This record gives sequence, C-alpha cells and structure tokens, in this order.
Amino acid sequence: MSGGIPNDLLIYGTEEEVRAYCKKIIDEVAKDGGHILDASAIIQNDAKIENVRAMTEFTREYGVYSRGHSRIAQTKENISEPMIQFKPMVCIPWEEKLKELPQIQGDVELCKRIWEEIESLAYTYIWQILLSF
Repeated sequence: MSGGIPNDLLIYGTEEEVRAYCKKIIDEVAKDGGHILDASAIIQNDAKIENVRAMTEFTREYGVYSRGHSRIAQTKENISEPMIQFKPMVCIPWEEKLKELPQIQGDVELCKRIWEEIESLAYTYIWQILLSF
C-alpha cells in the first residue's frame, strides 16, 4: 500500500504541516512498517521541494524499515516484540502466512510452493506499479 499525503498539502502546506500529517499516517495505518508514504496520487509538478523533502526525511527518521535505521529499531524498549525481518523480494513470508491459516490437512509443501509463487507475483506487481510512475 502507498499514498496518504494529499497533493494540496505538498503544494500549499508548510514543512511542519507535512511532518505532522506524515506522523498521523504512520501512527494510524503504518505503525508496523510496510506502507510506502507518498502523495495520494503522483506527486504533482507544483509540489514544494521543501515539502517533498520534509515528507521523505520525516518518514526515514520516524518510519520502520528493515534495511535502515528507524526510531523504533533504535529504542528497542519501545517495542514489545522483535521486529520481523523479511527476506528480500518477499511481501509476506510463508512462515508468517502459515500462522494465519487453519491447520492444513493436505500437502503443506505444495501449499507453501503455491503461496511463494503467487506471493512473488505480488511483489513483482508492486514494484512494477512503483516503477511505472
């Protein structure tokens, strides 16, 4: 999932307003990471560079990322569970998906193979969408 920051905020807002809105989005819908903070659509040409920079810098400082620093990762006393580290090119690992499923009555390895094949297509689709803009 991506988006959340209104284009009019990036055009007319202040850097402080952008940071406050980014915090609201992260706290309400992206607190566990995995959300791509971006404009609600394609960032328009008339967005203030300072506001786009504020959005990017705030997200890097406040957000949760498995490959970089984050406020939460640096203060482990603020989290009750260890952060999940996903393998590259995986959205939801089989081990995590398996926890959500009822007990599998059939061939678990077949289910795993099918999940990983479909899941890899989802990852590819997400990246294709991101790169298309």
